[in-house]
Amino acid sequence: MNEARKGRRRTTLQDVAARAQVSTATVSKVIHGHADIGGATRQRVEQALRDLDYRPVGRPDPPRTTTIVAAFDSFGPSYSPEVLSGLMDAATRLGVRVVADFCPAPGRSPSAKDWVQRHVSAGAGAAILVTAPISSQLTDAAAGHGLPLVAIDPKTDPGPGVSTIGSTNWAGAASAAAHLIELGHRRIAFAGLDLETDYLAERYSGFRSSLERAGVPLRPEYIGYGGTDFQHGQQIGARYAQMDEPPTGVVAATDSVALGVIESARRHGMVCPDDVSVVGFDDMLPARWSTPLLTTVRQPLAEMGALAVRAALDLLSGEQTGAQQLHLATTLIVRDSTRSLRAE
Repeated sequence: MNEARKGRRRTTLQDVAARAQVSTATVSKVIHGHADIGGATRQRVEQALRDLDYRPVGRPDPPRTTTIVAAFDSFGPSYSPEVLSGLMDAATRLGVRVVADFCPAPGRSPSAKDWVQRHVSAGAGAAILVTAPISSQLTDAAAGHGLPLVAIDPKTDPGPGVSTIGSTNWAGAASAAAHLIELGHRRIAFAGLDLETDYLAERYSGFRSSLERAGVPLRPEYIGYGGTDFQHGQQIGARYAQMDEPPTGVVAATDSVALGVIESARRHGMVCPDDVSVVGFDDMLPARWSTPLLTTVRQPLAEMGALAVRAALDLLSGEQTGAQQLHLATTLIVRDSTRSLRAE
């Protein structure tokens, strides 16, 4: 314990709440990384925590520098940077050092065991894995070295020992399909399905549920299987455009797929949204720059990154002793890529 703190009363939640002029519940939410606190309020509480040198009861003083590995399955142009931005912002405020890397994968060097050994030897205290398939070899190696794991949008169920952070994928895709149905669309497709990826399967399930509730038939030819990138969206969109009865509405698994569908429609003489309405998922920066501006389901990517840092620190400090599953709310953002169905 810091010598300057010996012999004086421990700062309480009530002290911090009074200093920041908020409730003790709000202070607790800020400490535990809840995403429903406004930016100005969060900053005021965090400043009060620093001013009063607050330490939760039972939590030891943190080490001078904590290192967390941020490991990505791949690093695309939009999703990954937004997650990393939130992760780095939280790490900077909390005095955490971040090392970026790619996740180990079967058949790829280094092995999961060597990957964990390398980072633990370099001083890593925890690892945050982003959109990665998490093997039992990785979880076993991490457990053997006492390395806590936190997974953001894991492709597959990582098992009971890994904390996970995601969004309400089912509800988000359900709201996207319901939006198209409310606009009068009945020929509605889903683009970018990979049933081996859990969060995509959840999105498809939510999409399908909205169609079933509204009595809208799901036509097998409207299911576009493939990856989650722009190129796969183009391929799926080209197939739709060449159908005798192309879909008039498309829910895409990601924004990248949605933008690919729109570009392919344009190349085949179709106009979005006049001929086809398209909804994405993620609300990445390109969704706010595209023509037309993309209607999409926003998931709070930066907040997910920040929450992962706090979850990792809670595991390191012993405040959280078991894995937890956290799901942040999604929001439908209506822009210019959807419109009411034109009378035929």
